[in-house]
Amino acid sequence: MVMEVIAEMEFTRRLSPKENQHGRAYIENVIHANEQAAIIKKEDYFKNLKVYFANYENSSVNEVFNVAFGDNTTLNQLFDYLKINLSKYDSEIKNVEPIYGPNRKGDIPHSLASIEKGKTVLNYHPQYDAKKGFELTAEWYYSGANKEKKKL
Repeated sequence: MVMEVIAEMEFTRRLSPKENQHGRAYIENVIHANEQAAIIKKEDYFKNLKVYFANYENSSVNEVFNVAFGDNTTLNQLFDYLKINLSKYDSEIKNVEPIYGPNRKGDIPHSLASIEKGKTVLNYHPQYDAKKGFELTAEWYYSGANKEKKKL
């Protein structure tokens, strides 16, 4: 089943050899940010907002936080991380190769959301980069999938 899922993933059909880069967020980092937002004291929150916005003129508080890792991951790296980690559990996956295609109109070649506001205001410090996140996700998926198979 995993082979079928990978075969259908859009990025296997349209990887660009130009190494487009985007930020990624592993679930544990998102959970950490939400926990920090839930437990921060009101006075600390507003004090930290003032510190963060002290560097900006006429800024408004919108209370939206980017909670990625704060680093770029190319689509080729993403493909490799998935392939390496999933092939530990399904040896056929090591034979999957990306199919490169042209860039599409509207593709964003590079993006990286700043996590500085979350670091300053929420004391958010992500611990899992994309590589580790995909390793842990594959491990979790297959340990859960194996449990379900045993029940059947």
